[in-house]
Amino acid sequence: MDGAGCGKRSDVSNLKPTLIQRLAWRVEALAYDTVVLFLRALPVDWASGFGGWLFRTLGPLTPVNRTASDNLRIAFPDLSQREHDRLLDAQWDNVGRAFAEFPLMDRIRPATGRVEVVNAERLAQIRDNGEPVVFVSGHFANWEVMPATIVESGVTCLMTYRAMNNPLIDKRVKDGRAAYGVELFAPKGEATRDLMSALSKGESVALMNDQKFNAGLALPFFGAPAHTAPGPSRLALKYDTPLQTMSVERTKGARYRVVVHEPIHLEQTGDRTRDIETAVRRVNEWVEARVRERPQEWFWVHKRWPRETYQALRESHRSSRRISLSQALAWALTGLVVLVVAAAVVWREDILRTALDPKVPFQTYEPPPAPDYARADAWALRGSATEPAGEADVFFIHPTTFDGGSDWLGPIDDPESAGLLERVMLPNYAGPFAEAGRIFAPRYRQSSLYTQLTLRDDARDARAYPYRDIRAAYDHYRATWDQGRPLILAGVGQGAELVDRLAADLIAEDPSLRDRLAAVYVMDAVISADAHGPNASLPACGRRDEAGCIVAWAQVREGADDLARHRLGRAHIWTDRGNLTPLAGRRALCVNPVLGAVSDALVPARLSQGAANASGLEWGSRPPFISRQVETQCVDGVLRHSLPRSQSLRPSGSWADRRKSPPYNLFYADIEVDALARVAALRHRQADGLAPGG
Repeated sequence: MDGAGCGKRSDVSNLKPTLIQRLAWRVEALAYDTVVLFLRALPVDWASGFGGWLFRTLGPLTPVNRTASDNLRIAFPDLSQREHDRLLDAQWDNVGRAFAEFPLMDRIRPATGRVEVVNAERLAQIRDNGEPVVFVSGHFANWEVMPATIVESGVTCLMTYRAMNNPLIDKRVKDGRAAYGVELFAPKGEATRDLMSALSKGESVALMNDQKFNAGLALPFFGAPAHTAPGPSRLALKYDTPLQTMSVERTKGARYRVVVHEPIHLEQTGDRTRDIETAVRRVNEWVEARVRERPQEWFWVHKRWPRETYQALRESHRSSRRISLSQALAWALTGLVVLVVAAAVVWREDILRTALDPKVPFQTYEPPPAPDYARADAWALRGSATEPAGEADVFFIHPTTFDGGSDWLGPIDDPESAGLLERVMLPNYAGPFAEAGRIFAPRYRQSSLYTQLTLRDDARDARAYPYRDIRAAYDHYRATWDQGRPLILAGVGQGAELVDRLAADLIAEDPSLRDRLAAVYVMDAVISADAHGPNASLPACGRRDEAGCIVAWAQVREGADDLARHRLGRAHIWTDRGNLTPLAGRRALCVNPVLGAVSDALVPARLSQGAANASGLEWGSRPPFISRQVETQCVDGVLRHSLPRSQSLRPSGSWADRRKSPPYNLFYADIEVDALARVAALRHRQADGLAPGG
C-alpha cells in the first residue's frame, strides 16, 4: 500500500516494451521470487529478524543511507551524534523488517493474533454507519498492516498504490496483497476518478499522506517547507467527511499495534483554497507528532524535503560525495548474502532434516505419557456434529502437526502442534465430514515430521509407534459411544497411514464390520493397490454410490515429476505383522476424489465440487467453496492436480510447514459429497439386504 489502498487497475506503461526490457523484467522477477521463496520458508519472526539484520548491515553502506541521515538532521538538528547514529541504525532495522515481512503479510494480519487494534470500535462505527471517511496515514513501522486491518474490520474501502515499473513484479505484489484480503486498489496517478466515485457511493478511501508531492503545497514539516499532497484534504472537504487518521506501531519483532486516532474534522469557511491549506497543515502536524513519538519507525530513506533544503544542509556539513571503501564492500556483502540465500534454498531439505533430528536412537528414547482416552482433553473432537446431526460416526485421525527436534514423538499437550491442529487441520480435513455425522478425533503421540524426511530404520519404528494410541482410542470409542451407526474411518497424511492399518485390523478381527462401514478415507498418503483389489475385504471404490470401500490418494502438483517419484520412493506400507516396509515397486492406489472412483481419466476442473481454505474458522463454520480450481488425473498411482488459480490455495509457511498437510483442502466439497453419498448407499444396501459391495 504505497499510498494506501484497496482497487485493482494498473497500467505500468502504454509503450510496447523492448525485448531487452522484457528480459530484464523476467530476471528481476526471478530474483524477487527467489527472495520471497526464501522468506516464506522461514517462521515470521525469523524472517523479520533476518530482514532487520540484513538492512542494518547493508543499509549504512548504500547511497540512500545519506538521505536517511540528512532527513534525521533536518528533523532533529539538535541530536547528539550518538543518538543520531542510534536512530539511523534503528530505522534501517525497521525498514528491513518491513521489507522481509511483506511476503508474509497473510501471517501477520489481525486475525493471526499478531496485531492489536486500539479503538477498533471506531472502525466498527464507520462500517455500521455507512458514511464514508478518508483514511489518512503515513509510512509507520510496517504500513501494510493498516490496509489489512481496515479490510478485516469490514469497512468497504478503496485504496491507492503506486504501480511497480516491472509489471511482472507488480502482479506478484498485488497477488501477495490479495492473499491477506487487500484487493481493491486504485493506482496512484489514475486514482482521482475512482476515489471520487467510491466516496459518492458511500465507500471510504485510504491514502498515505507523508511523502513528497512536487505539485503539492509547501507547508511546514519539522520546521522546514515540505511539498505535501492536498488530495486527501480536498476529497474530505468536497464530500464533507472527516480525515480518519490511523498509525501503526511495532511492539516487538513482527507484532504490531494499530491505533485508530481521533478523526480530523475539517472546517468549511467558504474559502476552498484556505480550507485545503489549513487541512494539509493539520495533516502535516499529525504526521510529525507520530514521527516524534516513534522516530525509529518512520520511512526516513525517502527524500521528503525540496532539493534546496538538502543542498543547504550538505553545504553546512561539507559532506564528501566520493565513493568510500565501505560502499564498495556493500556490493561484496550483497553478493555474499545472495549466495547464502541460494545455498539455503538448494539444501533446505538437508538443513531441515538436520535441525529436526532428535540426535538419539528411537530404541533408547523415552516416549511422552500415553493419553487417557477416558479424559476429554485426550480428544480433539468427541462426538462433535452439525445440527441436525448426520446419521454416521466418523473416526478421524489428524495429520502431522509436530515438527520434532529433540523428540521423536509429540506429546498431546504440545501447545504449538495443538494450535495448528485446531486452527488449520481440523477445519480443513475433518470439516468435510461434519455433515455426515458425529466426529471422534483422538489426540495421539504422533511421530515427528523428521520421521517422514529420513529412511532410517528407527524412524520407521517411530512412525509405527502411534498406532497403539489410535487403537486404544478406537477401542474406547467402541466401548463408550458406539451405537451401531454407519461408520466412516478417515485420516490425512500420517493419520491416513494409521487409518489404513486400523481398517485392515478391524475387518480382519471382525469381517461383519463391513456391514456398517460406509467408507475408509486414506487422504494424501501412499498405500498399496494390491491390497485393495475387487475381491479384497476392503476394495478400492469403483463408483460414488458404493459403500464398504476405500478412497485413497496421494497428491502432487502437475509437472512435479521429481516430487511424485520422491513420494513413491519414500512410501512405506504395513506388513501383516504391523511393521512398515518400503513400497518397493508395488502399485500405489489412486482413487480420484473428484470422481470417487478408480480412474486414470483426466478430470476437468469444472467437475470439481469445490476447494476451500477453512483455516482459522471456528469448528462448525462452513467455509465458502472455490469452484473450478483444479483438474486432476491419476498417473502411476499418484494424483496429479493443476495449480489452483486462487492465492488462498497455494502452499505457504516455513520449510517445515510446507511438508505438512497444506492449510487448505483442494477437495473439501468433493469429500463432503462423497461421504454423504456413501452413507446413503450403505443405508440403501442395508434396506435391500444386500451384501457389502452390492
